[in-house]
Amino acid sequence: MCLIATRISFLWQNDIVAGPGTAILGVEWVEQKVNATTAYSVSSRDIQSWFAGYQAHAGQHSFQANLRNDDNSQFGSHSTGYLGYGYHFSTQWRIGASAGSAFKAPTFNDLYWPSAGNPDLRPEQSRNKEASLHYDQGVNHFSVVYFDNQVTI
Repeated sequence: MCLIATRISFLWQNDIVAGPGTAILGVEWVEQKVNATTAYSVSSRDIQSWFAGYQAHAGQHSFQANLRNDDNSQFGSHSTGYLGYGYHFSTQWRIGASAGSAFKAPTFNDLYWPSAGNPDLRPEQSRNKEASLHYDQGVNHFSVVYFDNQVTI
């Protein structure tokens, strides 16, 4: 079997200084196609996305918040997000916490690669939480991280 995949994409992102941080706004468009000697039920898809976020540092505090929506013509529309906070309680020590969600559609290779693809694969979705303690001074780095990632297929 011969398999040829193509991808065409367009991305526009605008970073805007806003208060103590930066706002991020953007859109993305992706067209994916697969041509093979074997016919598949889906041989092309478009993904239309938008995203927005804000990242700031104010004194010893760091904040980040992001939203994203991906509308995949093969797997539907999915929204994801992220919220994170960090606090520097000295020049060397920082604590942080974050929570987020993710969506990952299978690639055409995941679906159709000869002898390894599975056309019945479904997208992965996840919920993620993390808490951390970091130490940085010169070449010395130390981190303790607790994370809880729950992935569903």
